[in-house]
Amino acid sequence: MASYADYSAEKLNECLAAIQDGMMSTRAAAVHFGIQRQTIMNTLKGHDASTPGRPAIFSDDEEKILSDCVIAMMDFLLMRLNYGKECVRSFLVRHPELTVHFAANIKISRAAINKQILYELYR
Repeated sequence: MASYADYSAEKLNECLAAIQDGMMSTRAAAVHFGIQRQTIMNTLKGHDASTPGRPAIFSDDEEKILSDCVIAMMDFLLMRLNYGKECVRSFLVRHPELTVHFAANIKISRAAINKQILYELYR
């Protein structure tokens, strides 16, 4: 398993200075300072390593709006459960792609909801 950031920011800056001053190649600096060569290369190229993974598709504001809409829809569906489980069940039968997402993405804290909690929530 790979180790992540097993070096200090000072050590990385010292490594980069040695490379930029022409004292060492990136390969030699990687060995000397104990920092992965790809990390050095990415830093020299200006790649941001603070946010691993793919870049976000939506802005923070768009994600907040989308999140609020999903929560509102879930609240609506939970409210409908009080009026008739058959209504929600038939909706989910017509849209089978939703059942996979509900089952796969539900948090343990949300799964702990029982009838009494729902009753108190919508009272």
